[in-house]
Amino acid sequence: MNTGGMNRDVSDSKPNVRFITPQRLNVTHPTTSSPLHMPVSRSTRKPLVRTKIRLDPGHSALDWHSLTSNPENYYTKFVSLQLIQDLLDDPAFQRDNCKFSPTQLRNQLLVQKIPLYKIMPPLRINRAIVKKHCKDEDELWCVINNKVYDISSYLKFHPGGTDILLRHRNSDDLITYFNRYHQWVNYEKLLQVCFIGIVCE
Repeated sequence: MNTGGMNRDVSDSKPNVRFITPQRLNVTHPTTSSPLHMPVSRSTRKPLVRTKIRLDPGHSALDWHSLTSNPENYYTKFVSLQLIQDLLDDPAFQRDNCKFSPTQLRNQLLVQKIPLYKIMPPLRINRAIVKKHCKDEDELWCVINNKVYDISSYLKFHPGGTDILLRHRNSDDLITYFNRYHQWVNYEKLLQVCFIGIVCE
């Protein structure tokens, strides 16, 4: 019997495979010079402590949204027709808004009753008028990023309470204090119905 084909070395039919022992990789953390490095803040500044204020019933954020969403509340809750009449009669206001004809402005604000935040271009309010209406909780105008707001109707809805707003009411611009505590809030949307105009010197 010819067994020549069967007597071949079995090892000859197996591929010669060499296994490499895995080596441990040394992983180094990126240095501060790496463009992918996210530096860890090492600020020693103490975090801001925000005092929680217990709001009166009916003064939550949802209540404010419900109140401002109803157009019928505009002249009863936010801007009075008497206030608009006083503005129209103010010589300084007339001078700063000379681009509007007095008749046109009276017609839009008192007859058509167009809300102040819809007037284009926005009304111009000088700082003397702002200061005159910056008194107390009943009448509190302020400037936020060069925009004038009557926030007296919002005071009791403010999550931080009324004291901090009253304390800074004479500030030239509340945007610094606003950004310190809640810069992520869209104040233009939140206070839209409180908008009076843009501040001018």
